[in-house]
Parts: sequence; C-alpha cells; structure tokens
Amino acid sequence: MIEELTIHVLLCFLVAFKLFIWFDTEAVVEYVKVLRLDSLFFIKEYEEAKETIEDLTYPSYLEIYRKEFANKVLSCVFCLCTWIVLCSNLMLCVKFGAGTLKFFGFDWFTSLCIYFYFSRYFNK
Repeated sequence: MIEELTIHVLLCFLVAFKLFIWFDTEAVVEYVKVLRLDSLFFIKEYEEAKETIEDLTYPSYLEIYRKEFANKVLSCVFCLCTWIVLCSNLMLCVKFGAGTLKFFGFDWFTSLCIYFYFSRYFNK
C-alpha cells in the first residue's frame, strides 16, 4: 500500500511537471524545431501569429487557430490533466490492479494544485 501511495504522489509531480512544460515554457516548440517537425506542428504559422499577438503561447494558438477537438484538449489545463492522469492510472492498473483507479480524483486534484502553485511561483 505504501509503495502504491508513493507512486501516486510521484505521479502527481510528474503530471504537474508535464503541464508546466506544456503551458508555461516554449520547450515543446523548440524541440519540434530541432527535430524539424515544424510543418507537422504548425510552428511557422504559430510564430507568425505570435508577431501579431505578443503574449501568445503555443497552447493558446492551438485553441484560437486550430479548432479540432484534440487541440481543444491540448489547450485546456483541466482537460489535459484529466487525460494524462487517466492514462497514467490505467497503466498503473497493470501493476496494482483496477483498484488503483480509486486514486484518480486525488491524482487529478493534487496534480493541478502542484501545477498551479509552481506556475504562479515561477511566473511572478
């Protein structure tokens, strides 16, 4: 039981880290450029739009200019957190059984709290 709780706490920090990288940094855009996948991820269009709207982020660009469902999920903190936590919990079911899904609400809420705390702390 202690091992499972420890893994869930680590999972919360990992999910918060992923959310922070996605929503509060330009790391994804830079890695896409390095891997030369610009056209696949609309990086050129994003940079052109960023010249017009100064504080535009890549997730907000996807929400405004690319109206597909997947892009709406990628631009919403709560939605993306839900999917990441759900997938992570389903993977943990392999090791701990279906009972690990009872931690879904805890993982989701704690991940968001950690993310918003660090986002607020680092973006002052």
